[in-house]
Amino acid sequence: MHHMAYFVDDIEDATATLGEMGFDLAQTALAGATRFNFIDAVELTGHFFELYEPNDALVRFYDKVAKAAIDWVGSDPVRVR
Repeated sequence: MHHMAYFVDDIEDATATLGEMGFDLAQTALAGATRFNFIDAVELTGHFFELYEPNDALVRFYDKVAKAAIDWVGSDPVRVR
């Protein structure tokens, strides 16, 4: 697994708090109007944390991902819908 995504209320505050805990900012980027940060938590967890402040488009996207995962047991990994 590469990363786990988290919605946070304040991306700057969450990034600073994780930094104080020893987790470094690995990348910050902008996709359209959405800023996200990757936090390096690999040593402790084996993966990165991805931080977003939620917006309507992201919430809809992750709702779609969650619905696609319901009852999936790992078979047929490439599904065209």
